[in-house]
Amino acid sequence: MGRKPRQTQGWDTNTKDRLLNAAFKEFDEKGYYLTNGDTITKRAGLGHGTFYIYFKSKNEVLMELLRRSTNAIPYVAYRNDPQYLMRHAGTPSQFEAVLMEMVNPLAEIPGLIKALFQGMLQDQEIINFGMQIGRDLARMFREIIRERQKRGWLKGCDARILSEIMAVCLSTSILLTAARIITCSPEVLVHNLCAMLTPVLFPDGHAATAARLRKAGLGNDKKVRREILKAAQNEFIAHGYFDTKIAHIMQSSGYSRRTFYHYYKSKDEILKALFFNMLGGLYPQSTVQYGFIEAIDVASIEEWVRLLDQVMQTFDTPINWAFLQGFFNNPDLQRVYNDIFAFYSEPIIKKISAVQAQGQFPGLDPEVAAYIIVATVSYTAFLRTAGFLEGSMHKCALNLGWFLFYFFSHRPSG
Repeated sequence: MGRKPRQTQGWDTNTKDRLLNAAFKEFDEKGYYLTNGDTITKRAGLGHGTFYIYFKSKNEVLMELLRRSTNAIPYVAYRNDPQYLMRHAGTPSQFEAVLMEMVNPLAEIPGLIKALFQGMLQDQEIINFGMQIGRDLARMFREIIRERQKRGWLKGCDARILSEIMAVCLSTSILLTAARIITCSPEVLVHNLCAMLTPVLFPDGHAATAARLRKAGLGNDKKVRREILKAAQNEFIAHGYFDTKIAHIMQSSGYSRRTFYHYYKSKDEILKALFFNMLGGLYPQSTVQYGFIEAIDVASIEEWVRLLDQVMQTFDTPINWAFLQGFFNNPDLQRVYNDIFAFYSEPIIKKISAVQAQGQFPGLDPEVAAYIIVATVSYTAFLRTAGFLEGSMHKCALNLGWFLFYFFSHRPSG
């Protein structure tokens, strides 16, 4: 049996506080999985079973610690007043100050935040606790988005889904910083988060409005191919090979020219596809390669939605829970997770750097911004399967597409 730890100066004599102090250190050092009532009681130097006099479970302790930590930020005000953010962040600089007010205290408790993240991947009670925080954040963003829509901005966007995506962007970036997936100071994190969120909260006067986009996701590939092939067949019959133009084919099909290049490389290739189709063969579907991000036209909302439709399809599986549990419980798997983030961030870093070379995004850290984008996209898809976002896959992809489109097309005044 181990000896009772020696009480040091400043140790709280209140039993409940002693347990909370011990629990904080346990969660900070060992994470959610390895912390329990016995390890907390032992660390507090209290008798076996004392823990359960004050707490029902380690979940209750974790949530109590998080509530006490969030007292350092105006979270209670956020919960009770959905228009708090609208009143206190009327300009981009004020919004950045409010966000800094939120992130700074949380940056001082990374172990607790990481334990929250781990707990959300294992326990429904912690999932509900974390999702409620996300919904409170989304509600504030929704108030601002609806106010902007009354002025004629952000037309066609779904205020509820877009606000939930923004909450995902903010909360997962904080969680992944605590987990050391994103590595930067709180100031750098906030600055890059503001670059992502500001274009939606403070759209410039020439911000584009949402177009009516025809769905072209993976589940709709056969239908899209069939309609494009039918339009091409009509054009070839009417105009012959030389006078048939891709632009005319796509105008006839009702899809964009960029959609054409998602399926076919050239006019010759679609003619060959028509030949195989006539013979009853199936033309192979092109697969998504690493270069799909590098090739995307960031100035095209349809390109974003086409890509994100595929992402939503890829993540539409319950096995994601098991993947994430493994990633954040096993150090070897977490290294794999880090590599995945780095892999998909690399082409986005190149995209952002190329735009920066033209004078856009001054002061932005391309790597941090790219990681935030990867986190926002992947966790929007993941949290849709978990029930945080309730829209269809395509509707989530559409609003996520607008979110990224606004970021890349934003030109801050001054």
